[in-house]
Amino acid sequence: MGDQARIWHIYWVSECRHRVPTPGPKFVAIVCRDEFPMGFLINSKIRQWIKKEPTRLATQAQLLQIEHRFLDADSWVDCRNLYPFTDDELVSHRQRIGKRGIAAILEAVSNSTTIISDHKELIQKRIKR
Repeated sequence: MGDQARIWHIYWVSECRHRVPTPGPKFVAIVCRDEFPMGFLINSKIRQWIKKEPTRLATQAQLLQIEHRFLDADSWVDCRNLYPFTDDELVSHRQRIGKRGIAAILEAVSNSTTIISDHKELIQKRIKR
C-alpha cells in the first residue's frame, strides 16, 4: 500500500490477528505510532466479566453511532491492550474518531494499568483536533 495509517482514525481489518480466540474481522482505532501504528479493538458490547470489575470497566470508551456513521450502533473501544498493526493491515479506512470518542479514549487510557507509560504519552501527545 505505501500509505501510513492515520492516527485517531478507525479502520476495518478483515483478518485481525489480535482477535481472540481466532483471527477475524474487526474495527480498530489507531491512536499512536511507535515502530508501527498502534491501536485498540472496537467491540459492539462490553463483556460481562469486564462489567463486573470497575477497574476494567473504566478502560472501556464509548463510540457513539451518531458520530461514526459506519457503526450500526454505539460501540466500545477496549483500552486495556494496545496492539501493533502494519500499514498493510489498515487498508480499509472508515473515518476519523469523533471528538467525544477521542475524549472517552483518553480517559480510558488514563485509567488503564496495563498500558505502559511511554505508550500513554504517545497517545496523549498525538491529538490533533
